[in-house]
Amino acid sequence: MFQYSYFIILIIIKTISANEYHWPINAGKNLTAVYGEERPGRYHTGLDIRTFGHNGLELYAIDNGYISRVRTSSKGYGKAIYIKLDDGNVAVYAHLEKFTPLINNIVYSLQNYYSSYTIDHSLKPNKYRVNKGDIIGYSGDTGGVSGPHLHFEIRDSTDNTINPLNTSLSIFDNLSPIAKSIAFIPLDKNTLINGYNLTKVFPLKYVNNQYVLNDTISIKGKFGIAGQFYDRINNQPFNYGIYNLDLMVDAKFIYSSQYDKIDFENASKLYTERNYSLKKQGLGKFYHLFSYKDNTDLPFVNNKSQSEINISSDNLFHDAIINVRDYSNNDIQIKVVFRTDTLPTYDYDVLFNENECIIRFNEDEQVRPKISLLENYHSDDVLPANHYSTDFNTFKVENYSPTYNIIQISGLNKNGIASKPTFHMNSIYYPKTVSGSYKLKEFDHGIFISFIEDNFTGLDINLTLENNKTKKTIHMDRISRFEHISEVLSPSDIADFNVINVSYPQLIPEEYFLFDLNGQLYIPDSTLVLKSLDNEIIIQADQSFSDTTFIWLKSANYANPKEGEIIKGPYFIGPNLIPFINEMVLSFEDSKDCFNDCGIFYYDDIQSEWFFLSTKYKNNQYFSKIFSGGTFALIKESNSPIISNLIPDLNGTYYSKDITTFSFNVTDSFAGIDGELDIELMLNENKLIFEYNSYQNKITYNFPEKLNSGTHFFQ
Repeated sequence: MFQYSYFIILIIIKTISANEYHWPINAGKNLTAVYGEERPGRYHTGLDIRTFGHNGLELYAIDNGYISRVRTSSKGYGKAIYIKLDDGNVAVYAHLEKFTPLINNIVYSLQNYYSSYTIDHSLKPNKYRVNKGDIIGYSGDTGGVSGPHLHFEIRDSTDNTINPLNTSLSIFDNLSPIAKSIAFIPLDKNTLINGYNLTKVFPLKYVNNQYVLNDTISIKGKFGIAGQFYDRINNQPFNYGIYNLDLMVDAKFIYSSQYDKIDFENASKLYTERNYSLKKQGLGKFYHLFSYKDNTDLPFVNNKSQSEINISSDNLFHDAIINVRDYSNNDIQIKVVFRTDTLPTYDYDVLFNENECIIRFNEDEQVRPKISLLENYHSDDVLPANHYSTDFNTFKVENYSPTYNIIQISGLNKNGIASKPTFHMNSIYYPKTVSGSYKLKEFDHGIFISFIEDNFTGLDINLTLENNKTKKTIHMDRISRFEHISEVLSPSDIADFNVINVSYPQLIPEEYFLFDLNGQLYIPDSTLVLKSLDNEIIIQADQSFSDTTFIWLKSANYANPKEGEIIKGPYFIGPNLIPFINEMVLSFEDSKDCFNDCGIFYYDDIQSEWFFLSTKYKNNQYFSKIFSGGTFALIKESNSPIISNLIPDLNGTYYSKDITTFSFNVTDSFAGIDGELDIELMLNENKLIFEYNSYQNKITYNFPEKLNSGTHFFQ
């Protein structure tokens, strides 16, 4: 009986060993990205394996199977090979430098058959068999890459990706994830987060083996939570995505996600599960911890996840517990305490005497002041105020100065809830003139009109929306030293108005600012066409949003780029804090200044750069598809592409046996080269099918046979 049991155990161990996958590359287990990470508008569906800047490393079949598909392109996956494994899964290897000689010949034949470098071809089942550990290609940097690496995927029998780290492939990792910050998100117009109907982000602090908030948060109404988390891996310098997230509020389940499987058909739902507006504002990448836009059909979101947190105003403490886990089961916990009572309010006087300031709270109970010093220009510097008590509820600030001349004040009640901050400055530092600009901030739960002062005034403002027949007065709050923000508005609240009027009633004479409001209401399942006031730009929205949305245009002010000239624009197109579900079409009227050298560009505020958008010309108009709001312009480029490193070189004389490859580099410092369709290569007036490596900016053509002796012409 003992021998029989021992024999069974041996069989089980052997079976497990036989199912272990071979590591896919001869490069070590160094990752630059893991499964489920955020990419622009999509999920990362595999592992990015580091090759330390090298190409040509051997790629291995992870198990027995056959080559089922090959692809080549200057974009996306570049050169890619698919192996259908005998266990039913598919292994995908992308960004290859080259295939094996056999597959290279097959690819070359297919490219000639299709008369195109870009191919995507399925091969006959079992025709090209491979065994576990066989070399199937070599790593590279082809396609849309920022450097050499292997992008590796495992797909199931339905061609949807699964997490490779859930198979026998593994890495060593005993480092816990990091929690950076947490965001509270209002989900309707009645929600208040610390007194405002705005998303509020708070930094997290690591204390006693868990992450906590320094302050207690006041919340009323329906809200959601999002978190900025990332993982680390031993001896590797990158930040990685999270594997598993769970949220409990008052010991009740709210949300859970775990990245085991991603369906390609759900790629467009990325920004239901990640927060789009925080990313667009440059605040980082946040994971939602609530079901948003009915996204529980995503295969990695628990279908019992809640769409909101809504606790009655019971004036009690509540706690949210977030558990974050990585692929190696290292985990952390975040604890957040909040209350549902009303935000406290305090009456106080602020008295200035040169570089001293006295703050006197007119309250019967002791108030804990929260005081900071700020500069009177747009910077993020905050200086803690050195203050001490001189009497009951009276405090003196010692380090007030001409540089840090704005005081931010709030008071904390006995529960640790802070009042809304107010901002003050000695009148000797008030600006002689006032100026500013407006923004529309559109979120799912409503729109805010924001007025941003160029310099702090300390004054209240009035705001009205106007048209030829009526006016609508809007309440404004100063929420920071420079920014006033309106009450929340619905898209239909502002759609009928064409002027925003901002005024300073405390000034004599009263100061006014008038701004054009050029927008229309978009209704789902409809088509909208909106022109700029000067008729130079047109946007068309068709199935672009799932909810009623206000779409608007306004002129923007940007300097000419170093290598181009702005011909028309720039124009800001909104909304920019709500993701499109389908693109909008943007068009500019032609200009006599273009001479076919113009294109549509997008300005990235975070990188402070203009980026070329794929532009078409038809009927005296330039067209481009846009996938988000932002700033756009028609720009004439002043520099042509540069060709260098020609091999063979111009007007050279060579032995035919030495000419096996024709190659050169092409660079364009502004608009760039958008794939091999932007390049045409001719030999003796015959069009060639060549490879364009966008990372190396290199064109390569391999001669299938020796050139005949004589003169040959490349164009």
